[in-house]
Amino acid sequence: MSKRNVLFDKNERLGIDPDSRVPLYLQIEELMADRIREDGEPDTLIPTEEDLCEIYGVSRITLRKAVEGLVEKGMLARRRGVGTRIVRTELVEDLGRLRSYTEEVEGEGFEVVSKVLSVQTEVPPKNACDALKLEPGERALGIHRVRGTSAVFPVAILTSYFSEKIGMDEQEDFTKSTYDLVIRKYNTPILWARQRITAYNATPEEAKLLNLTSGDAVLVFYRTAYGVGDQPIEFVKGVFNPRYYNFSISLLR
Repeated sequence: MSKRNVLFDKNERLGIDPDSRVPLYLQIEELMADRIREDGEPDTLIPTEEDLCEIYGVSRITLRKAVEGLVEKGMLARRRGVGTRIVRTELVEDLGRLRSYTEEVEGEGFEVVSKVLSVQTEVPPKNACDALKLEPGERALGIHRVRGTSAVFPVAILTSYFSEKIGMDEQEDFTKSTYDLVIRKYNTPILWARQRITAYNATPEEAKLLNLTSGDAVLVFYRTAYGVGDQPIEFVKGVFNPRYYNFSISLLR
C-alpha cells in the first residue's frame, strides 16, 4: 500500500510569479518535479489537491494541469480512490558490471521502450572505425535508436556499430537487446568492454529526440565491447538525459 510522503509542509507557501511569461501550471509543474527528484520516495503519495492548491495559491484547474503534466512525463501515477503516487524514473548503471541497456533497465524492474530511427550498413564515423579496427571505407551495421523505460520515455539515444564479420541481418528486431541477439543467435560472445564517460551540451537534434532544450547538459558514454581474442564487436555512443540516468561505481582502497 502506498504511504503518504509529505514532500511539502502543509503550512508552507511556495510563491510563483503571476507576471512571468511562463504559465502558472508550468511553473508549478517544474517546482513539483524538482521536489520529486530531490526528495520523492517511489510509490508514496503526494499531498492532496486541496493542500497543494493552498501551498501554491492557485485554483484546482491550474493545479490539475500541472499534475497532468507530471503524469504524462511518467513521474506521477494516479489511482482512483487512493491518490497520486510518485513513480521511480531514475536508473543508475553500475559501472563495475558489463550489461546492455536492456539488462540495466530490466534489472531495475522496468520494461524497455525503444524507437528504432534507422538500421543500415554504412561507413561509421572515425571514432567508431578506429574502435572497430576498420580499414578506410570499410562498412559496419549502424543501429540508431531512442530508448526509454515503461516509466519514462525518452531516456537515451544509442548509436551502435557492429562489425560486418558478425553477419547480423538488417531485418532483425532491434527494439530488443542487441547483446542478446549477438550472443545467442550469432554465437559471438561479448567478454569485456572499455568505456569513457563525459558530458556536453546537447545538439539541436539530440535535444529534440530527448525532449530537451538545445544546449541542455547531457551525459555521454563511448563504449567498445570485445570478444574472443580481444576482437572488437561493437562501438556504441550513448547520449542520456541526466535526470533519468546516472552512473555509479564501487571503489576499494
